[in-house]
Formats: sequence, C-alpha cells, structure tokens
Amino acid sequence: MRVGLRAIAAPSWAVLGVVVLLVESVVRLGSVAIAGIVGGLRPHEWAALAAGIAVMGYVEGYRTFSRSFGPRVVERSFELAGARPALYVALGPLYAMSLVGDTRRRMAKSWALVAAIVAIVVAVRSLPPTWRGIVDASVALSLSWGVVALCAQWLSRLRRELDRRAADAAPRPRSTPGRPA
Repeated sequence: MRVGLRAIAAPSWAVLGVVVLLVESVVRLGSVAIAGIVGGLRPHEWAALAAGIAVMGYVEGYRTFSRSFGPRVVERSFELAGARPALYVALGPLYAMSLVGDTRRRMAKSWALVAAIVAIVVAVRSLPPTWRGIVDASVALSLSWGVVALCAQWLSRLRRELDRRAADAAPRPRSTPGRPA
C-alpha cells in the first residue's frame, strides 16, 4: 500500500499544531490551578469547582470539542491533503482552526472567538488566586477533554482515509465480456 506523504503529513501537522497549542494551555492553566487550590478550599469553593468542572466539561469539552471544534479541525486538516496552496499547508494549524483560508464569515467567527478568549483570560487573571485556580482547573480539564477528543477523531479519520486509499489502490479482478468478475 503506497499512500502519498502529503495525505498523512499535512493533516497530521495541522492537528498536531492544534493539539500542542491545547496541551500547552492545559499545562499552564493546570499549574496555576494547582497553585490556587493547594492551600485548600472552603465548602462553597469546592462546590464552585465541581460546578465549574461540570459546566465546562459539558459546554466546552463535549459540546464544543467533541461535537463542533474537533470535527471541523479534523475535516479541514484533511482538506490540506488535496490541492491546497503550500502556504495553507505551512499554516496548517491556523487553516484547521478556520483562522485562514475559510469563508470570510467563518474566519470572522473564528477570530472573534480568539478575541473573546483573550478577553476572558484577561478578566480571569484579575480574580483572587483561589477563584482563578477554580476557573483555571475547570478550563484545563475541559481542554484536556478536547485534546483526547481531537486525537481520537483524527486517528479515526486517518484510519478511514488510509483504508479508503488502500482499497482504491488494490488491484481489481479483470472481467471478461459476458462473464461478471
């Protein structure tokens, strides 16, 4: 089975770039969360942490990463295996996240989301350490979910793509006129 390098490398580069970005955020937020929580939490803070994890796990982890962002990133990453300009392949993670090379509307939404995330990060940084730790723990766990979901979706799509390419490349039995193959 011979599969073109671009068919694997371009989508893998795009997804890997997004995963690295998410993992870096998980590590950074996780360390801030641990530092904010290490002194112990009061009962209402434990409740806030549990609620934050539940809400962020559902909204950001499941709804966003598993059902929206992840599938879109994987789909767009595999578009790079086709006849896309080399610049889009080089900017693979940005392309996969619809920050470049998409419709104006989709790119505007994606950049607006980036701006909103930056604004939220700035706002959360002004919270007292315990509350910042609670928020950061919730976000870090939902981003971890996102990493796992994105990797699982990418591996599933890669397997289907390789199977499809192998089936297309397999020799077919020749049929003779009047006799089915």
